[in-house]
Amino acid sequence: MLTPLKYMAHVLIFFTITIVQAQSVSENSILCYVSADYAVHAVNKSLSTQQPYKIACSYENEQSTIPKFIQFRCTNKPAVLNVNVHVVDGTHEQYIKQTIQLKGKNKIYEMPILAYVSNDLLLSNTAKIHSIEFTNMSDATVDLKELNFSNTSAKYEVKLNQLFTIDSKNLGSKNYMFSSATSKHVNINVYNTNGGFARKIMKTLQAGENEIEFDELQLNEGKYVVTITEQS
Repeated sequence: MLTPLKYMAHVLIFFTITIVQAQSVSENSILCYVSADYAVHAVNKSLSTQQPYKIACSYENEQSTIPKFIQFRCTNKPAVLNVNVHVVDGTHEQYIKQTIQLKGKNKIYEMPILAYVSNDLLLSNTAKIHSIEFTNMSDATVDLKELNFSNTSAKYEVKLNQLFTIDSKNLGSKNYMFSSATSKHVNINVYNTNGGFARKIMKTLQAGENEIEFDELQLNEGKYVVTITEQS
């Protein structure tokens, strides 16, 4: 098995920081075409169980396409949120719904859209998102902070013995996922960018998709290199 320093010798790490200014949602209406939504919309709406919160889409005569994903941030306690996306083309309409488990952390949650759009709407050149509705299904109040559209998933799939980088300041900007055919015991090894050992935790991953979280490592501010190895 390669040592940490040999791992480090096999990679050249590039760090890119992108700063996006959030745009405020005005009168519950936002621009919904992807080309405008590399910017993030600040929502800052508290969601209770009493009433859904609906955002209408506007396009300002721009050419629109249905995005692959809707991404949003929520804070507060763990909760359950129903998201209902209304897609129309003037003749056909479809509601795409998903129930999302919120973990009470300031992280990105993601809902696929384009993959579930009907063929009638896919063949239309006027199909677009009409509205997005959020319903809080839990007793705890949920703060919907930001919303954006993207053609790139926030999920970052990692594999055994793969090197990948994290920034302790921006751990909420990606969801690190590990898919496994069977349950297995692994070590999550964290190194400083100079190759020095920083932390290690042992995890049992279940069959299926597992989210790798780094909160319990209590890392100092900075950038790190991570690799996941199977316990012998």
